[in-house]
Order: sequence, then C-alpha cells, then structure tokens
Amino acid sequence: MKRFARAVLSAALAALATQTAVAAPLQPLDERDLRSQVALLSPAIAPDGNHVALVVRRADFEKNAYRNELVLVDSRGGATRTLVRERADVAGPVWSPSGDRLAYVATPAKEPDAKDEPSPQLFVLRMDGGEPVRITDAKKGVEAYAWRPDGRGFAFLTRDVAADERRIKAHDDWFEITDNAWTSRAAPVPAHLWTIGADGKHARRITHGTWSLGGDPVYAPDGRSVYAVRTPSASPNHYRLRAVVRVGLATGRVDAISLGHADSVDVAPDGRHVLYRAEHPQAFSQSELFVSDLDGRDAHDRSARLDRNVGFGVFAAHDTVVVGANDRTRSRLFSLAADGTPRALPLGDVDLGGGATVARDGTLAFIGATPVHPSELYVLHPNASAPQRLTHYNDAVAHHALGRTRTIVWRSADGFDADGVLTEPLNAVRGKTYPLMVMIHGGPTATSRESFSGFAQLMAARGWYVFQPNYRGSDNHGRRWAQATVPHITSAPAQDVLDGVDAVRKLGVVDTARIGVSGWSEGGLLTSWLIGHDHRWRAAMSGAAVNDWTGYADMTDAKDFSPSFIGRSPWTGSTERALYEAESPLSYAADVKTPTLIMTDAGDQRVPTPLSYEFFHAVRATGTPVEMVVFPVNGHFPSDPLHREEVNHRWIDWFARHF
Repeated sequence: MKRFARAVLSAALAALATQTAVAAPLQPLDERDLRSQVALLSPAIAPDGNHVALVVRRADFEKNAYRNELVLVDSRGGATRTLVRERADVAGPVWSPSGDRLAYVATPAKEPDAKDEPSPQLFVLRMDGGEPVRITDAKKGVEAYAWRPDGRGFAFLTRDVAADERRIKAHDDWFEITDNAWTSRAAPVPAHLWTIGADGKHARRITHGTWSLGGDPVYAPDGRSVYAVRTPSASPNHYRLRAVVRVGLATGRVDAISLGHADSVDVAPDGRHVLYRAEHPQAFSQSELFVSDLDGRDAHDRSARLDRNVGFGVFAAHDTVVVGANDRTRSRLFSLAADGTPRALPLGDVDLGGGATVARDGTLAFIGATPVHPSELYVLHPNASAPQRLTHYNDAVAHHALGRTRTIVWRSADGFDADGVLTEPLNAVRGKTYPLMVMIHGGPTATSRESFSGFAQLMAARGWYVFQPNYRGSDNHGRRWAQATVPHITSAPAQDVLDGVDAVRKLGVVDTARIGVSGWSEGGLLTSWLIGHDHRWRAAMSGAAVNDWTGYADMTDAKDFSPSFIGRSPWTGSTERALYEAESPLSYAADVKTPTLIMTDAGDQRVPTPLSYEFFHAVRATGTPVEMVVFPVNGHFPSDPLHREEVNHRWIDWFARHF
C-alpha cells in the first residue's frame, strides 16, 4: 500500500512539474539566442520524390566560420540522415538522372606537400553505400556542374589559369583597369566549359576565348550540347550583357538562345523546350520567365500575366512551370499553365525562403519560414492543400516570445499602392506609445516580408515598433512599381518611405519623439538621404550607403546599375552630372542634424567603401554627432559569424542609446 501511495505521489509531482514547465512564460529573443539559428540551403529532391538532399549550415563562433553538412531527409516523415559531416563548403547537391547517386561540390583536404590551397572539386556519393568519390581535379576549382542525361558524365565550369601567371608569381603583377571594381587585385579571368566521365576520366575542355560562361549549365536532352550563360568578357561586371547560349560539345560552337539579358536556364522534361529567366523588354528591373524551342525560336513570356519579378522557375508535371516570386508582403510559389495563367500554390502562412526543386511526380521541396518560425524544409505533394514541414532545426529559436508582424498599406502621392510590414513590441499596451525603428531593405529589387526576421524580433524585444517599408523599385507589385524609381533612384523611393512612416504614425502607437531610421546598401542610401531632407529622426544608422552616385558609377563592380537606373555617365554632360548630384545624399550632408552611425566593410566592391568615408567627414564637419565603424573584411556585408553579429549589436545599441 505504501509503495502504491509513493507511486501516486511521484506521478502527481511529475504531472505538476510538467504543468509548471508548460505554463512557464516564453522568454524574449536575445542576440545570443540567434547563434543557434541554422541556415538551410540548396534543397534537391530525388527524381522519385522520396528523399531531399539538403545543406545545413551552422555557425562556429569559436573559429569564426560556418560548418556545412549534407543531409538526406525523408520526404514523407522527415527522418534525417547525415551524408557528409562538417565540411566548411560542401554545396550544390544534384541527383543523378536515375537517383542512384548524389553529386556535390566540396574542398578536399590539403596535401602535405602541396604549395597551393585546394579548390572546390566535384564528388559523387552512391546511395547504396560507400565513400564519396572525387571526380574532378580542376586547378581553379569547379564553379558549377550538371549531370549528363545518361548519368555517365558531367559538364562543369572552371576558371582559366591566368595567361600571365608566371609573370604574376614573379611579382610583376600589375594589371590594366577597364571596368574593374575599385577592390580588384588582378585582371579578371574567364570561366569555360569542360566535360568529364562519371569515373573521373577523360576530362576535356570544350570552349575557349576571352569571354566567359556562368550560371548552372544544363544538358540538352540528347547530351550533345550544353546550355549556359555567356558574358562577353571575363569580367562579370556588366550583368545586363549576359545571355543564354547553347554550346555544341563536339565542335565547341556557341549559339545565342535568349532574347537579350538572361541569367539562368533549364530544359523541359519533354526535351522540346528551354526555360530561361530574362529581363522584361520594357522593364529591365523585373525578370520574367521565357519558354522557347531548343534553338531559341518561338520564345514567349510565360510569366507575363503574373507580372512579378521571378526569382526562379522549374518545369513541373503536365507542362506547367512553378515559379517563386515576391507578392506584396509575401514570397509565394505560383504554378503557370501553358497559356501563362498563374495560380498561387497553397502555402498557408509559409513564405518561400529560396529556390524550389521538383520530383517527377510533381512533389515540390523548398525552404520556407513563417512569421514566428525561421527556415525549415517543406514539401508540397501533388493535390495537397498545405505544405508539410519536414525539419525542426530552428525550433529552439522559434520557442521565444515574439512580436506580432502584420502588413501596413498606404497610397503614394502619385497613385501607387504601397505596403510594408510592422512588427509590434512585446506585450504592447493599448493606448501607450513606443519608439519606432524604420528599417529599410536593400536592393532596390527586394521586398520586406511578413516571414520571420530575427533582427526585427530583437528590436521588438527592446520594446520598439519595427517598420520595414516597401518603396518603389521593390519587386512585389509588378513592372510599373519596379520601374517607377527611374531616374529618381533616391528621391522618389525616399518619399515612399516618408509616406509609409506617416501611415504608421496615424495608428497612434508611435512616440513621435523617438523615431529612428536605418538600412544597409539601398537602405543605407535612403537613410543618408532622409536625414538630409527630414528632421523627425532621433537617430540614424547608414550602412554601406551609395552616398555619391558618381563615385559609385566609377568604382562599383555593378557597372550597369547607375546607367540603367539614372542615365548616362555623369561625365558625359552637365545635365547628366546634375542628375547624379541631385540624387546623391552627399550633396545634402550639410543639412544633416540627426546623430548618425555609419558602418561598412573595408573592402566593399559593390558600394565602394570610400563613399562612406566621404559622408562621414562631410557630416562630421557640420558638428552633427556622427560615428563610423569599419569592419576589416571584404564584401558588401560581413560573411563571417562574429562580424555579422557585431553589425547587429552595434546597430541596435546605437538606437538603444538614443531612444
């Protein structure tokens, strides 16, 4: 009897403990909590639809690096098996046509007597067991690849060895500047097409020339030619000059396929058509999907009726094409019928977080996120009414108290419908006002969406509203909205941001004495502009901003950007020069009164670092409080975990000090 009583008491205490644990309040999100957030990349569903290969990336803060794993996920129940562990750069899994093997790219270990660092190579792993087999030995590494239709070989792209490599190694390493970015340290070298057997034998170069190939190559159905994206020179900086070409493997002959600029290509399962993404003829800032015959004839815009900037497209069953695109404050999957009729696929509250991959039966696998849960792997089976979540990598991050995110809409002065997303502070009390952080996305070809944003949630945990406006030039409302920023690349979208802030203020929840404005890249540009034209701001953070359009045009790696959005070079005439200056925040630096933090990388090739130095010294000369922080890394935004975390910390801390 006593034993029974003790058992009952133990059960009761266990139940009480469970109830207490369940009832424990969720904690606000902290910067350290985001260290456990996992990035999911490159999903690839097997041809039979039974499994999905996936790259899982985790941050190693002790070594300030990212560690990747290649995993295999069961598409019905979500059971996961690790295929390749803790490789720094395992990437790009692609199934063989029969699904019996999986190829991927990774960097092999350095040999003890090797002089040079190893480059990424192609590996193949059999699904019935065994160790990965290295296929290539490309001196400059494998940049992209494709299986041959019969599974007996590959096509791959690799960079040439510099023609003057011997001179360079002898430290006679000068190079001539043409359209290089200001960060260039050597002349660009082209990439070309090679083929190799699935056993790693018979590597053969196919193309030659000063021009270059890029994108993901794809075989024609008969295996005799390969489609790829060609640039007219070794430099990738003129991105609007890229075009899809077909390369004959026997002769190396190159034939143009696409109509103008294009940057990706795929071949239909029926073997009769190609699909490529290219800019709209009258709206260069919006990409559309074109379908043509294998030789490029009879091309038509399959996505014309959708009227959204297409991120990618894949052929699916029954002559349909599945595309991903931003739509208002969501990122959706659409099915395009043969006549171009679009249909939104049933994703519920899940937003697309990258590309999608399709099996032979039409099953889709994709990375998705909800407003309250970071990225996970999902599948959408044919005729399903909702996607199925397969993974739980980010459950720990999601298990926090989070601010509610919703869409805000307003109408611009010139008649456009505009929108943005507003994240509420935790435990907001009705009738009380709170600080407002305006966080402006980059681009401009991008969109702020309702899906999970750890950065916005960190601010919400501080007790702030966070407003992320979508201004003209964003890619969520179609061609007219995307093009409406031309040629007033700064002033017109800045007014959209102000109109959006006014719409939020009308809600009556904002402490109007504590409004901050911030952004990176295009968001930094608009921040620098706004603080020179409007003085409602308590503080500002301008990150990697285009403060001077003339300097940007001369030094950036994106050489087609300013001529496309603003006009001819400012050095071609006084009218052009005046327009570039009128749209540059540097021209109005003397009017800045807002305490400002400036951040940038030391070697930003996209938005040249000197532009931040110019703005810093101009504002500093006025006596307005300004600080500048430079991270000693290359790139447009830090790529390592510690510096990325430091950007977020300084960004938030600056406003915490001023709010």
